[in-house]
Amino acid sequence: MNRNLSNLLRFLLGVGLAVTWVGCRKADSPDTDSAPAVSSNVPLRVAMVGSAEEAEAVQRAWLAVSDQPIEITAIESPESNAPESNAPASEDVGVRTAVNQRLVESAPQHDVLIYPAAHTGALQSAGAVRRLGNQFLSTRVDEQSEAPVLLPALRQGVMKYGSETIGVPLGAVQPVLLLPPTADESPQDWTWETYGQRVAALEPGQAAEPLADGWAAVAMLYRANSYCGTSWLFRGDELRPVLATAPYLRALRELQRDAAHYPEQRMDPAAVWQAASEGRLQLAISWPMTLDNLASDADLIIAPLPSSNEVFTGGDQQWQTRAEGRRQEWVLLTGQGPLASIASGCRQTSASESFLRWLSGNEGTASMRESVPGFTATHTDDSGASVGSTSQATAYDDVLQQQLANQYVRPLLRIPAADQYLQALDREVIAVLDGDKTPEDALVDASLAWEQITDAQDRRQQAKHWRMSQGMAR
Repeated sequence: MNRNLSNLLRFLLGVGLAVTWVGCRKADSPDTDSAPAVSSNVPLRVAMVGSAEEAEAVQRAWLAVSDQPIEITAIESPESNAPESNAPASEDVGVRTAVNQRLVESAPQHDVLIYPAAHTGALQSAGAVRRLGNQFLSTRVDEQSEAPVLLPALRQGVMKYGSETIGVPLGAVQPVLLLPPTADESPQDWTWETYGQRVAALEPGQAAEPLADGWAAVAMLYRANSYCGTSWLFRGDELRPVLATAPYLRALRELQRDAAHYPEQRMDPAAVWQAASEGRLQLAISWPMTLDNLASDADLIIAPLPSSNEVFTGGDQQWQTRAEGRRQEWVLLTGQGPLASIASGCRQTSASESFLRWLSGNEGTASMRESVPGFTATHTDDSGASVGSTSQATAYDDVLQQQLANQYVRPLLRIPAADQYLQALDREVIAVLDGDKTPEDALVDASLAWEQITDAQDRRQQAKHWRMSQGMAR
């Protein structure tokens, strides 16, 4: 090989390595903003769990503020078709498992994944997502500006998985109380006992909360959240479930009591919200899930969920009275809140990170948030970032931000097989509501089912993921 040919080959190899570094360097490399710009002619490839209409709304909003081409692939989920979907919980979980598989399969061919946070553990375990640079975990989106602070509950409970920053939160779900404006009292200081008394005083069918298949377990866990101390769902390195203990039993008994006064046809969150908005319910618990929900401008009182005057401490196994006049519940996040991560197949790190910053900010995102119910405000003082433009949506957004301002967050159920755990619990809660089991038997059976799921997934690995879901190192 002559010297000229040798020098030419060295030059070409150097160029190839430089291009590879620019397009696919690791997300934790320093000084992301100083990275050379990637070609705007190469489309950003995004896989998004949601409907085709939602994906189109995101694409339109992005192209209105950026010259960077983008291609968004929609991955349908059970929630994408609400409220029309009435599939049994077993079918929904099957669909969610398929969604998770599609996300894993899509990761090598995409730059960004947008998905419900419940999939975090499975995606991390499969190596489908990359960690983000430390600048994303900053308390401010841009330290050089006056950008609003990321809401503490999202920063503490969603962004990190183990010691790594895994994604950018795009929204959250928090159930709220819904009452007509003619209500003769404020529900701000209600306990669950107060709520039960108000339900019992109404005509049958005038109160409701989401108890359709797939939602009953969530309803029970939100009640249990008010009664639990620091222990939540599992205990110890062996990952033993604590479902068959006093706070969960109390929550399920009260849910059984209240559900006896609800409409015979159980509803999902979208149907409950709509019924309350149309005046068909005098008292409800729900959250907006669809564009129809967001479009409603009915006059409603929207308030946080009831509280509890007592909490069960895991250490001494006793009920203790809370300090008077203080709400001390932990924030409980469902796995439905959307998260955006860099995919394993990312070929445009700089452009992908810019897209993530834009998604979680306010600039040019108002129309997108009004078209995608799951995209809510994620920062303090997120003016213009409401889930909708109606007064009802704004009121919900105000309560949502108040709740997410809390720094004490329950560990999110986002370990591998999270949907299986939730399905097993949901099945047992439904059995109680149907009168087929006692609350005591149902929670014992749910615990046994959780043990089987843990063993099938590898108990040691699941325990590691549970620690990581709490932001602990492996």
